[in-house]
Amino acid sequence: GMNMIRVWGGGIYEQPVFYNLCDQLGLLVWQDFMFACSAYPENDFFIENIREEIWENVAKLQHHPSIALWCGNNENEWIWYREHKGTYKNMPGYKIFHDKIPEIISELNPLRPYWPTSPFGEDEDPNAETSGNRHSWDIWSYWVDYSKVVNDKSLFVTEFGFQGPANIDTINTVVDKDSQHIQSEFFEFHNKQIEGNERLVRFLAGHLPLRTGWEEFFYLTQLNQGLALKSCLEHWRFRWPETAGSIIWQLNDCWPVTSWSLIDSCLKPKLAYYFVKRAFAPLAIYMREHDESIHTSIMNDRLTTFSGKVKIILLDLADQREVIIKEAAIKIKNGERLDLEKIFKSDLPASRDYIIVASLTDQKGNLVCRNFFAAKRWKYLKLPQSKIKIEVKDDRRINLRSNKPSFFVDLYHEQVTFSESGMIILANETVNLNMEINKEQQLNVTDVKVYSLNNYV
Repeated sequence: GMNMIRVWGGGIYEQPVFYNLCDQLGLLVWQDFMFACSAYPENDFFIENIREEIWENVAKLQHHPSIALWCGNNENEWIWYREHKGTYKNMPGYKIFHDKIPEIISELNPLRPYWPTSPFGEDEDPNAETSGNRHSWDIWSYWVDYSKVVNDKSLFVTEFGFQGPANIDTINTVVDKDSQHIQSEFFEFHNKQIEGNERLVRFLAGHLPLRTGWEEFFYLTQLNQGLALKSCLEHWRFRWPETAGSIIWQLNDCWPVTSWSLIDSCLKPKLAYYFVKRAFAPLAIYMREHDESIHTSIMNDRLTTFSGKVKIILLDLADQREVIIKEAAIKIKNGERLDLEKIFKSDLPASRDYIIVASLTDQKGNLVCRNFFAAKRWKYLKLPQSKIKIEVKDDRRINLRSNKPSFFVDLYHEQVTFSESGMIILANETVNLNMEINKEQQLNVTDVKVYSLNNYV
């Protein structure tokens, strides 16, 4: 698989260091020109001004191998179509994106593809599912639940997303003590979507326990953001090649805010960052429900064949027991997808109080990836009370152990970034984590906050 980042038309042309890094990383850039969500004038003065802007930026950036595509604007045609119920060809500014810019590109950089706008296709509706690329905003923005992504048949998604608050320390630096509650005017002001915070509450109520204490709300809504992005990314990834890719809105933030970003304005990853990292990992395991059965697939996007072991266990929450459903050696070539035998629901506890956990280990027994299937929404399950122990190995590594299966374990320390977070830790399993510490200091384990969903359901 290829990795792509989109420079959005409502932002800026990035600094040279950005494109140099993308070149080095082999990270493809979808480059919008800086026009967004508007109609634009077509008088001579403005067209001349635009010609200069496009010419300068294409001349400056075209030598970067990372730039995969030039795109005229963000959402202009789609918004015009939605608001005027008519063809986008009548949109003021139409000729900028369909005549003028492509003219300059064909003169200056003819070998690189140009796309007039995002989203766009051959349909009357620029955001149709049947052609071109899509911005998939029914989920979140139009109040549709993320579980409904299974109905989405987009061919290429260049925008979709789901909000979560910035890390609690990042927000606490700007919110005084009196405003540290989830309906304070100040907290709601730090979310630039109309009814943004109300959506946080609506979707939290859909999936997870609705807790409104300041600290627990941060953990649970950040977790919900992670679960939402995971659901969407896995659905589209395992639809490949029908869906050829998906780009998340958005990577980063410029101020302390509740938003769609994966990394907050203090450059600290949010919990969702780790869910996305796992969903995009070269080796991935995916579980989905059908009427009678549960299907498990493994995808290998590594450059080499993978040999290892798959183990699928049933965690029966009612009886607090673990049952091995499958344990087998597997071999999967690069670029291949392996579908395991179906697990029939008729063989599983009728109460549906269970979680299935599938793990992939390499030949040395190291965990490579893990995924789960919960038969009910998390808010309906009763997870065991678990104790998680942290052991410091040295100033860069720690071990975690849990006496019971622990779900979505999040470690938090203001000065530390952990290599993994939001993971499932099975009973008596040791998990090794690396740490990046911001300041020269010894890590005191008692300063690390440990959250898991077990504490809330």
